[in-house]
Amino acid sequence: MKCYLCNGEMKEELVTITRYRKGSYYLLEDVPAMVCEQCGEKWFSMKTVVNMDELMEKPLDSEERFITVPVRKFSSG
Repeated sequence: MKCYLCNGEMKEELVTITRYRKGSYYLLEDVPAMVCEQCGEKWFSMKTVVNMDELMEKPLDSEERFITVPVRKFSSG
């Protein structure tokens, strides 16, 4: 498979990504993706996208981990 951005070679990998849904951020680990070896672009199958959406709709599990992230407003001045 070739990358649609740069025409580089794509390879299967498990990646970590962030998603934003309904006012919350999610960090998803071990997500199957095709990743371009040249530019790093990630491509997800429709099945994977649906699975990610379903996972974010489920109630939180008591065994899930949480992280705290500082939020800072950027000032260009």
